[in-house]
Amino acid sequence: MPERIDGLNAFDLALLKALINLKVTGSYITELSISEKKALCKSFNGKGISVSHNYIVKILPKNKTISINITIETLNELCKILRADYSWRDFVSDIKQLRPDGIPLYKKYKDLKQIDQHKIENTLEIIFNRYKGFKDFEEEIIAKKQGIALLHRPNNNEVDEAFKSFLSRVYIELSTRKAGVKIDLEKDIIEDIYNSWHQLFTNLREELKCLPANCFKKTSPYFERTKKLETLLNITMRNHLTHYQSNFRFWINNARNSNRFRDTYPLALQKKFPEYDELTNDLLKTNNEIIDFTFELKSAISKEGTF
Repeated sequence: MPERIDGLNAFDLALLKALINLKVTGSYITELSISEKKALCKSFNGKGISVSHNYIVKILPKNKTISINITIETLNELCKILRADYSWRDFVSDIKQLRPDGIPLYKKYKDLKQIDQHKIENTLEIIFNRYKGFKDFEEEIIAKKQGIALLHRPNNNEVDEAFKSFLSRVYIELSTRKAGVKIDLEKDIIEDIYNSWHQLFTNLREELKCLPANCFKKTSPYFERTKKLETLLNITMRNHLTHYQSNFRFWINNARNSNRFRDTYPLALQKKFPEYDELTNDLLKTNNEIIDFTFELKSAISKEGTF
């Protein structure tokens, strides 16, 4: 059994295969033929990646994801199909903000719960609705050429395209985490929600940092749009987290380790929090505001980036 690769999950492998499909066939869902797979290998035509042409047929199976047992050496070779100097570590770093929240590590796609399989499929659909061709994905996510260009020679068209892309990435973050979807207090663990919100807050803040500077000027046509996201982070989410999160985490950690609640299941235990009703009322209110923002964002994207 090969040594496990840090953080390996089925989404990353599904996206890698989808991108290989996209680059070679022009469609992320169109499987490579055996001859197309073999043509990628040095052993077949003297150029390409350093795996045997018979092995690549095996590791890119038809209508299945790449095996979770794949080695890091092979993943590095597959990433070179996307770009010659690319590695698995580069790939994981570049696509981390596209990854849906909560996909269990080291689990085969077929062994995932149906809800997690749907997360992967829905996220892939969102990504490839945005990036119709591999070149678009490469320039914006892999090579980051667009971001570099904007830093040096911004013009209205470039900034507009950057902002449209920004909206798409923010929508992916919101719609694939426990923020832009309805919270169910009979099924959801509050601590897991807070963990997801913390990562969401971090990722969205990083997205704001990547916007061209003139998006934040009051005279900019993008100012009101960026202000809405800042308000979501700094008022809507921060107010709830500041008021409730630390007290809840302190209480739940102590309760979990106490003899009194030793045999209490997590859903039942969180209901014993002294301010449970106040917390959950505000949690649901905040969740609804984020959902409203997510729907507004989806509408904005469908109107080619107007917001």
